[in-house]
Amino acid sequence: MNGDQPLDQPTGAEQPGQPRTDPAVDPPGGGDVLLRQEFTGDSLYALRASAEAHATDAGLPAGRAADLVIAVHELAMNAVRHGAGHGTVTLWTRDGMLWFRVSDPGREDAVPPGEPWPRTRGHGLWIVRTLADEQTLSTGPDGTHTTIAMALPGADGKPASIRPDHDNGRVVLRLSGLFDRSAALELLERTRTLPSLVLDLTDAGPWDADGLAALVTLRQRSELSLTGVPPYLRERLETLDPALSEAIDE
Repeated sequence: MNGDQPLDQPTGAEQPGQPRTDPAVDPPGGGDVLLRQEFTGDSLYALRASAEAHATDAGLPAGRAADLVIAVHELAMNAVRHGAGHGTVTLWTRDGMLWFRVSDPGREDAVPPGEPWPRTRGHGLWIVRTLADEQTLSTGPDGTHTTIAMALPGADGKPASIRPDHDNGRVVLRLSGLFDRSAALELLERTRTLPSLVLDLTDAGPWDADGLAALVTLRQRSELSLTGVPPYLRERLETLDPALSEAIDE
């Protein structure tokens, strides 16, 4: 993603001859900036409120906007606890995605300079992986810069649909549209008595945390197979629960 590395890999040095940008201010690859706001540990409430308002205005569904607020809070808390204690956030849109970057200038006493935040399970970055469709982290002498992205549904975004089908004697549910809390509850109710099933996610839209939780529940109570899983969702499932990745049919 525009020179950034995956969330668990720090970037290297800048390449000679490339125009220098300020990662705390300039969106990588350009885009329409919706929000730029500095924060400290005392202003996280205002940051969460701003993030939710701007994400909703940009067209992010309510469930995904709530996910964004959680992710932003975790990233900002990492900057407060493990970084300089303050930072800058930038929110922008580009290529049908909503992007949010948290920039932390780093602790002055860090050895080496720009030492990255903890990335083990139980820390904020693990939570971010399960919520964001894309995520990158870069770290260096100028601090740590973490970017997350979530897909916007666009003008043709449709409510979730659960269409039953059969394949070789197995129940297949073909899911499409925006998969949010109400759709997750419907899916759990309709599959309550099924010992095994296949979920076809080929046409499924954005999934929020409630949708992912429904998949975890289904994996625990049924023999579950997942087909047509898009790459961004596959990465989230593998981070959330290795058993879910085992349910994916190649």
